[in-house]
Amino acid sequence: LSIVSLSGSSGGLLANVNRWRGQVELDPIIERDILTTSSVGESKMGPYRIFKMINEKKKEKAIIAAVLPTGEKTFFIKLTADIQGISELEFSFKNFCSSIGES
Repeated sequence: LSIVSLSGSSGGLLANVNRWRGQVELDPIIERDILTTSSVGESKMGPYRIFKMINEKKKEKAIIAAVLPTGEKTFFIKLTADIQGISELEFSFKNFCSSIGES
């Protein structure tokens, strides 16, 4: 699991999602598909998008990532595992992302 905070949009949503897709050896997606390949969650700091990227041909390669823009910064939360690990941890990952900003 990694959590990175960068200023602004940090290259944009599409560029980051396609970089992650490349890490699991999936083809890039186009801008119009970005919303249909994600789900929305809500944290104490605002809404975020979750992307699940699974390479069915290489079961050891999977990523679930959340992008949480806050105006000045964007938080990127990324979990890398195999398909089974992502499946087992997806609920906990979403709960973690939703808790961001709690004191």
